[in-house]
Amino acid sequence: MDMGAVMALALRLLLLGAVPSQGSGSDLHSLRYFYMGVSEPGPRLPQFIAAGYVDNQPVIAYTTKTKNAEPRTEWMARNLDPAYWDRETRIFQVNKARFRDAVETLRNRYNQSRDPGPHALRYFYTAVSEPGPGLPPFITAGYVDDQLIIDYNSERGSAEPRAEWMAQNEGPQYWQRETQTFQGSQAAFRAGVNILRGRYNQSGGFHTLQVMYGCELRDDGSIGGFRQDAYDGRDFLSLDKDHETWVAADDAAQITKRKWEADRSIAQRERAYLEQTCIEWLGKYLEYGKETLQRRESPRVQVSDRPSGDGLTTLSCRVHGFYPRNVAVVWLKKGVAVPQDTIQWGVVPSGDGTYQTRATIEIDPSSETDYTCCVEHPSRAEDLRVPWAPKSNVMLIVGVVIGVLVLVAAIAGAVVFLRKKNSGYKAAAGKC
Repeated sequence: MDMGAVMALALRLLLLGAVPSQGSGSDLHSLRYFYMGVSEPGPRLPQFIAAGYVDNQPVIAYTTKTKNAEPRTEWMARNLDPAYWDRETRIFQVNKARFRDAVETLRNRYNQSRDPGPHALRYFYTAVSEPGPGLPPFITAGYVDDQLIIDYNSERGSAEPRAEWMAQNEGPQYWQRETQTFQGSQAAFRAGVNILRGRYNQSGGFHTLQVMYGCELRDDGSIGGFRQDAYDGRDFLSLDKDHETWVAADDAAQITKRKWEADRSIAQRERAYLEQTCIEWLGKYLEYGKETLQRRESPRVQVSDRPSGDGLTTLSCRVHGFYPRNVAVVWLKKGVAVPQDTIQWGVVPSGDGTYQTRATIEIDPSSETDYTCCVEHPSRAEDLRVPWAPKSNVMLIVGVVIGVLVLVAAIAGAVVFLRKKNSGYKAAAGKC
């Protein structure tokens, strides 16, 4: 939608009586649109969402689940005809495709793979301004892939192993050294929370400071590393490792950015740790826990369907029981991948040390029924393909099988009868 069309639409909506009298003499009104695309949609998070507002009142909405632009006020539904909603639907569908491509482009630009692997070492630090029962002032946790290996909190005051193979392979000196490191971070985080509360003019209340950093070792031998800081759940600062600079999210973070970039050794030490020390320790941990972390378990696949309204059918491909976590699932239409129509539901733990995921696609079974779920996983040399069998086809197959069984039984009965007849068998004489 170009700027002229936007201005014309804004005027039209206002003339429709969209905005009630302000009572304050203000003549300021606004028409705003919000778009959001996500890489991994879920049950309550569509892949693409669009919403339009006049002032603070929602007037139109579209998601990849509803698939149509819909009114959000009675006066919008009453004053605009079906042609308007069809046109808005087409516009949103075009933007949906653009956002999907943009998400993939930006992930590649920021070197963000779908899975942090195949192997990763990551640490998470959290400090809070107002601790409470079950929530210490400072917490640290370390993970190899998705397995917790070490944790520390300020109430316990010591680092402890959370994987048996970590306890078996590292001695007291290691745990004492990690404890001292975390205790130093605890003091720094406590001071950091106080600094940021002052910087954001916060006199009290509950506030959090979080840091996440780690390194990745990929299949092709390449490596990656990252560090991200957040305050009160929002981005604060992140490391641009390759350029050894810092990216600030707001004015308060700009102060830290200028301070840290004035001493270039800070970013240089971070980069050296992520590209050397972190990778070395990741290699050690992978060797310690190789029976768990480097095992391969092949995925199991189940394909099902259910009606989704308007004559359409939703096909679901459930993939479970696999390890490691990284997996690719896509639906094929007549043998050709259709990732733009495939909805990914994210990879989650199964609770038994393996993972599961699901991919769905909505189809019109009256026009095409040749659909196959295709799964790629490191445990398999080739992809695993499971076709969808429409219920009508299944019933036909069952009917054919039953028919064949009946025919075989009839033939067998005839053979037995003829053999008995040829052997001189006679029925026993009855008594009167």
